[in-house]
Amino acid sequence: MEYRDIYTKDDEFTGIVREKHAPRVAGEYYRHSIVILRNQEGLYVLQQRSLKARYFPGKWDVTGGGVRHKETPEETAVREVKEELGLTIDIQELVFLYKYRVEFEMKDGSIVYVFAAPCDTSTGYVFDPYEVNAVKIIPFEAYFEAVMFNKDERFARALKEYEMRASLFNSNENE
Repeated sequence: MEYRDIYTKDDEFTGIVREKHAPRVAGEYYRHSIVILRNQEGLYVLQQRSLKARYFPGKWDVTGGGVRHKETPEETAVREVKEELGLTIDIQELVFLYKYRVEFEMKDGSIVYVFAAPCDTSTGYVFDPYEVNAVKIIPFEAYFEAVMFNKDERFARALKEYEMRASLFNSNENE
């Protein structure tokens, strides 16, 4: 059985731990991590959510998932990439972009940590068909357009800034 730690809207641990599928309670927040993956050629990994997913089935989106009990958002990012895509990323190479709060109708929500990470796609990937329907490796512009369906301007800025820094870093490395 999978458990989640419960946080306040200000991302402070409450001391409460709940089973993953327990009914949500007003004022309680789960942590969630998402990861923007950029490969060695400067292309981005985009995954299509399972057609059976509870939220956004069939949508092309970033990799991510819920933070488990006693797990850090960084550990979640690494685990989710491995579980969903079969790719290994180095926790030391994660780039924290920002975090934000999502409010739900029941007056509960999620604290979402947004990371970016380099990844090696040269050996291919093996995705989990229960979570991912398909995967494609695409240029930044197409990736940006695909993932913005449920993101805000702050996410857009963070993603564009990451692409600019990553591109600059790679061009400096190649000189």
